[in-house]
Amino acid sequence: MGVDKIVAKLISDAEAEATRILAEAEHEAGEIRRQGEEEAQAASEPILQAAEAEAQRRRRQHLALAELWARNKVLAAKREVLERVFQEAKERLGRLGSQEYRAFLKELLIRAAETGEEEIVLSPRDAAVFDTNLLEEVNAELKRAGKAGSLKVAQEGRELDGGFVLRGRGYEVNVTFATLLRQAHEGLETEVARLLFG
Repeated sequence: MGVDKIVAKLISDAEAEATRILAEAEHEAGEIRRQGEEEAQAASEPILQAAEAEAQRRRRQHLALAELWARNKVLAAKREVLERVFQEAKERLGRLGSQEYRAFLKELLIRAAETGEEEIVLSPRDAAVFDTNLLEEVNAELKRAGKAGSLKVAQEGRELDGGFVLRGRGYEVNVTFATLLRQAHEGLETEVARLLFG
């Protein structure tokens, strides 16, 4: 074989080898690229899932804060309305005519008397409205209810903002308007809170 043929054969073999190596390299590069894409996809899945979970958590947190803010606004508005209602009730109690006021005191006494033997402590204003006829009516009602029916007006009075204090043996029952309104107010606030947060 001549030198030219040997050189041509070497070149041909080298080209074939180079083509085979190039094809192998391209195949390996493709495999590496495919593996890299799979790994990148696999690595990005938890990152994307974590980002989505964080976005959902923040969305829930913002919604919860918005709901809390709205509830507080509603509660504040309801409290404001309650305050106005109780202020109006207090003013109306102060404006009751003498007959209405007398009937109101009578009802309160009948409901508040535990034994029917208590003393009634009045404010100077209520002492003027409270006469023996009213006392007799209340005691008669208490007797019909099975109680002693021997309430009496205490000699000393107190500065009260309407209503009275019933004093028994070892106890006092505060039936002043301020106390009645406060108790009603607290009861309604508890009910409003139960409805809002219950």
